[in-house]
Amino acid sequence: MLTVEQLRQVRPGRVAAVADALRADAARMASVVEQAVESAGKDLANWHGPAATASTAHRHALVDDARRLGEARTQAATVVADVAERLDEATQLLSLADSFAELVGCRVHGRAEVTVLPSTMLGPLANVYDSVRRTAASLAARALVVAEAADLHASRELGAAPGELADPEPADRPQVTAPPAGAGGSALASADDADPDPPAEQPDDADRLDELSTRHSSVHDLAPAVMLLYAGMSAARRRAARTKRPRLVAGLPGAPLPERYAASRQLIDESRSELRRSRSELAAAAGGERSVARARTTDAINQRIGTLNSFLATRAVSAVDPASGSRVTNRYERSFLGFDPSGAGRVAEVFGDLARARNVAVLVPGGRNGLDTFNSLAADARLLADTAGAGTAVVVWLGYDSAGAAGPGGMSARARSGATALRRFVAGITPNLLPGARTVLLGHGFGTVLVAAALRAGYQPDDVVFVGSAGLGERIRSAADLRPATPSGRDDLPDPVLRAHTGTRCWAVRAPGDTLAYSRVHGADPADFADVTRLDTQGGTEVVGHDRYYAIGSESLDNLARVVAGRLTEVTGTDTTLEEELALAGLDRPAAVVHPPGQAPVDGVLGSLDGVLTRPATDRSSPAAQQPTMAQSSGTQRPAATQSPTTGAGG
Repeated sequence: MLTVEQLRQVRPGRVAAVADALRADAARMASVVEQAVESAGKDLANWHGPAATASTAHRHALVDDARRLGEARTQAATVVADVAERLDEATQLLSLADSFAELVGCRVHGRAEVTVLPSTMLGPLANVYDSVRRTAASLAARALVVAEAADLHASRELGAAPGELADPEPADRPQVTAPPAGAGGSALASADDADPDPPAEQPDDADRLDELSTRHSSVHDLAPAVMLLYAGMSAARRRAARTKRPRLVAGLPGAPLPERYAASRQLIDESRSELRRSRSELAAAAGGERSVARARTTDAINQRIGTLNSFLATRAVSAVDPASGSRVTNRYERSFLGFDPSGAGRVAEVFGDLARARNVAVLVPGGRNGLDTFNSLAADARLLADTAGAGTAVVVWLGYDSAGAAGPGGMSARARSGATALRRFVAGITPNLLPGARTVLLGHGFGTVLVAAALRAGYQPDDVVFVGSAGLGERIRSAADLRPATPSGRDDLPDPVLRAHTGTRCWAVRAPGDTLAYSRVHGADPADFADVTRLDTQGGTEVVGHDRYYAIGSESLDNLARVVAGRLTEVTGTDTTLEEELALAGLDRPAAVVHPPGQAPVDGVLGSLDGVLTRPATDRSSPAAQQPTMAQSSGTQRPAATQSPTTGAGG
């Protein structure tokens, strides 16, 4: 495997010079062949007979060989130029990693390791040092992945000798000690270590991934290690790993996105098969007898199977072909990042090219949602991605106990544990994003409480949007109250140093007639905060109530898309009063949002699946796995001015 010491010796400019030389050779060869053919034709114009025929055939064969050789050199030049670009990207990433490490007196070495200084030398800078060190390690790991991928690409396309393209003039390079035998399979690293397949007696890749997941509790430590391991795995080995451990791969930080998508689909298919077996066993055990409980369970199983069928079905997308002007319909598989069918279920879906998006939005839905309501959430995410336009990816993340999220009694524990799961999820996909990609969090209803908790814990996206919020927490009365309450160097947080934020911009949306937002059951409404910009919802398609914010053709959807796409100068704002909103919605006063004590926030069918399908709660590899509950808030009573007559809220 490649080390950072070896990568420092790579000269992308020399590789690019090889590509230029190949193109020049091809051009000269074509010119020489053309001149030779023309000259021979003139010289032999009056030559006839068998010898002339044989000479002409031989000349044509030589011309064909020369033409094929020229084309091969041209193709090789294209491949080498692509490799040069990748190596240049890798060296720039490594240079940035070195710069970060030098900030705290460290050095990057080996396989993206960074010098660890004794805590006695750090003092009050311990948190800053740890964050910078992790950033340097993450950048160096990404540099190695890019360089090894370039090397593998060159080897496959050109059949190049190991390390041949790393430096066309190796005599100018200082001697580098070769890595120990069995260290891996990079052609840039060692000619004797070109086979990426591990010895049969060693643990397989799935076991290695599991061992990494066990060893690294921090996402920032785990993701680079996973990326490096995958860089040396062939397609067959990757397929074998996800087939053996789909739950692990589906939620594994740093794993290639296509691997996580494929593993998630495997989990969905396995869950559907298990439900079908459960339905057959239930019917066989009934023996023709009828009961209300059995019928209810069977209906719940059928509903869940239908949901999973829709997850596995391909989607049709129509677009106008700019070349022909005709409408073309393409079909594609849905892209899920993790899947957990237990209870109401947890899942995340991606719309757009997440790995290449310049703008990445994560939608956090509100309460009373599960797998069987997820398609409506996915429809909103798809509309947002389409409206935001090219260069945007939207992830709808249902990775917390949304179905039980209503009501102030358990709000603190659910919000904090859900916020932890949200931060870990975003940290897990960050290594797969473009460097510097904008990130936006959009919380809806109770999802705004999770987003606020994530901000309080130190996560710093570029923008956050609070949609139809019934409050962000009892003590949150301004955007300033969302400043991190804990050090930014915590292991489970996305790295704030890498982006060097000056602050997260806060936006809010509240539509006329949104009775849940009016209830303020979770605290003050962020739409009324002086330091939060409120987006307009009126214009185009009418938006009234809590569930219409993503209506096609509405100013609400357009404004959300403008924030996601970074077109901030185009947003439209509003400062309508409660009375004006009630008039727009045709209401006299806000309606109370009440859940009777003990009533489940989700009716019937979701709860009926308990016991039919279960998943181990300790499976930490799934992004939807149960997260450890964090400490609840102190329980301070809300001042009388902000108390709500309601006893719970969905959304």
